[in-house]
Amino acid sequence: MQHATPFDIVFAGWFLNYAGTETELTNMLRVIEQNLAPDGRFVGITTNAHDARMTQPKIGFYGLDVMVLDQCYVAPDTGVEVGIKARVVVGGEGGFGFDVFQFRTEVYERCAREAGLRLKWGEVVLPDDERVGEEFWKEFLLRPTFDVVEAVRV
Repeated sequence: MQHATPFDIVFAGWFLNYAGTETELTNMLRVIEQNLAPDGRFVGITTNAHDARMTQPKIGFYGLDVMVLDQCYVAPDTGVEVGIKARVVVGGEGGFGFDVFQFRTEVYERCAREAGLRLKWGEVVLPDDERVGEEFWKEFLLRPTFDVVEAVRV
């Protein structure tokens, strides 16, 4: 359903990673496409679709534990392996957790094309502070916990 006035920009932080199937991801992206102005764009933050080691957990990783629940997650709608299912725990044992899906890049791109969008992946940008020189972000740069993705209509 298209909004009465299309949007110049749509932002979704930590939203797309809740799609558990290709159909759900395509539908989310389709709703975004339907609500964009003709020259509008989408900006999103999602799980790291580029992580070649996504099947490996990240424990004590910059305040998070990312535990892999399913290393070869198969989307039930297509029967295709699309990535992993993980549980993110924030703040250790006394914190909170939630489950997410970490799909690979090609899954996002395939679903976006089907929804009428073209994706562009952003690069990691670190805070410009004293921690950069101390190699604080070294491990993060190897396996960022997120991707920034932009999309425009095809």
